[in-house]
Amino acid sequence: MNKIFIIVLSSLLFFPCISAALEGDDILGSWITEGADSRVEIQKKGNHYSAKIVSLKDPLYKPGEVKGMDNKKRMDLENPDKSLKNRPILGMEIMSGFKFDGKKWTNGKIYDPENGKTYKCNMTLADDGKLHVRGYIGVSWAGRTTVWEKFESYSERMLNFLGPGCSCK
Repeated sequence: MNKIFIIVLSSLLFFPCISAALEGDDILGSWITEGADSRVEIQKKGNHYSAKIVSLKDPLYKPGEVKGMDNKKRMDLENPDKSLKNRPILGMEIMSGFKFDGKKWTNGKIYDPENGKTYKCNMTLADDGKLHVRGYIGVSWAGRTTVWEKFESYSERMLNFLGPGCSCK
């Protein structure tokens, strides 16, 4: 009887470890970037992961922000390739080439439309569900990490912040 109890107890303790294991597709879906300036959709193409901008906090240039661009769509003006300066930022693929190695997403690239530069990039999913996106040139330790929040978590947090009287739904 004690052996059966120990086996059942051991199984129950083991199963949570299995369910907590990372899967490559855990990052699929919508993410709010640090600073909540944009929403990015991570998708899978074959066995690689990529992402595009699906929403912007400010999709249009504000008056006086960029000469001649008042109230026009945000464009890839900082791109060093002149032929790409007229492409809209909304809908742009900014991440590509990521592979899941069992612990993190590696060997990808991320494009920053604010400065027109492309960086090597790795991503890790933290225990709190936030995505740590590390862009770098050369070696990873010399880079910069931004933290993204899953869109659903962000939305729920914002609705809780606004309170029960909010008619935002």
